[in-house]
Amino acid sequence: MMQSGQVMDERRKVIKVQSLKDAETKDKYQVAVDEKINLREEAAENWEDLQEIIKGVAEETLGTKMEGGSKKRHTPWWTEEVKCAVKEKVKALRKWLRHKTLETRIEYVTSRNKAEEVKRTAQQNVWKKLGETIEQDLKGGKKKILGLAKSYRKDKNMVHNIKDDKGNVIVEPNKINEKWQSYFKNLLNVGGEDIDEGIENEEDVKERQDQDDEITRNELQEAPKKMKNDKSPGCDALPIELIKEGSDALKEKILTILNKAWREETIPQSWGKTIILPVH
Repeated sequence: MMQSGQVMDERRKVIKVQSLKDAETKDKYQVAVDEKINLREEAAENWEDLQEIIKGVAEETLGTKMEGGSKKRHTPWWTEEVKCAVKEKVKALRKWLRHKTLETRIEYVTSRNKAEEVKRTAQQNVWKKLGETIEQDLKGGKKKILGLAKSYRKDKNMVHNIKDDKGNVIVEPNKINEKWQSYFKNLLNVGGEDIDEGIENEEDVKERQDQDDEITRNELQEAPKKMKNDKSPGCDALPIELIKEGSDALKEKILTILNKAWREETIPQSWGKTIILPVH
């Protein structure tokens, strides 16, 4: 079942799992994880604690980088001055949408016009500089023009505001978050009454009841191999590479936790969470 959570639209720190391709770095990661597990033997029996150990060691030995968030502006005229002007325009727009008064409307129009003026000036300066550069280097002109065309290619318009159940535009970030949470919770959480109880026949029930054997080491070794590398991690921020390239001691701890969940028919709360990125 899906659990509600924040809709992610911010830059986040991720582990540089590519570093595991270096044999020396990989060994360093494995040894450090083993040392932490030995120091926190009892804590490592709990998934949340083991997750903390893996993540902490990985960040220290493999390094981190920032990913995600809003797409960066790569246009050369996107200066700090333009950025500030556009930010003020958006701020005025949201204020006008909230209050819908003549005063806020005038404030928004003024901010919008100022932003456009600042943007035009910045664009003119860039074009002038670019023209001088191409004129000085005719041989590299084709490459520069193609690069310019690519940088000015317009992206699809993105909608940043959504509407509530009454059709009103929502502009507050926290309320936008709550709306997305409510939408996906209703969309993905399926009630028990919708499940066809007749699907499982007697043979299926018997087979399931006979499967009392715990998860084996071989199964734990084979399962991760079916998962692709270079994929975004879940809420725990642990890429599958950290498990695949982990030491035998780490995998033994994971096996213990999995079998405990199997026997007790319960899983850590974090396993029931997911990240959803709405494309709109």
